[in-house]
Amino acid sequence: MNTYSRRINSGFVLITSLVFLIVLTMIVVSSIRSATLYERAAGNTRNHSQAFQAAEFALRQAQFRLVADPPPVAAADDACNDGLCGKTFDTSIFATASNWLTDDNKGKSCGVNNADCNKGGAAKVAELPNVTEQPRYVIKKLVPGTDSNPTCDYFELTSMGVGSSADSAVILRSIVKSCAS
Repeated sequence: MNTYSRRINSGFVLITSLVFLIVLTMIVVSSIRSATLYERAAGNTRNHSQAFQAAEFALRQAQFRLVADPPPVAAADDACNDGLCGKTFDTSIFATASNWLTDDNKGKSCGVNNADCNKGGAAKVAELPNVTEQPRYVIKKLVPGTDSNPTCDYFELTSMGVGSSADSAVILRSIVKSCAS
């Protein structure tokens, strides 16, 4: 009787060990997939952070340009050249990153390292490293409102930054009040 029960038990150990190996393999594969997913998420977060910092940098360059070299009134209110846009120019074309990078709109916006449109020391900036596209900005003078101080002007600053991947782009907008002292 002992011989018969040993044969059944030895087959059971083989099946149990195979099931255990299959379960262990599934756990390892799942862990590897999770680690890969977390690495991708960390990379995407880093790309977005780089794009956000680039857009903030361009916004600061635009603010510096307003302080160092206040823009004159645009010759045509519907024109936009070298980062300066007239009062009636529709800046909604700069609402998506793909529109910033067209050849026509690159002439309308100003790159942060462009000496032609950055005056007053703002052009002494080196290129940002590890970004696909250098940050850009536009400055639009807004229509005067009902402000109690007529010597103040309002400007809409719009900037775009791209991270190390072309798929990670950030667009920032800010309203700045500039008063003559």
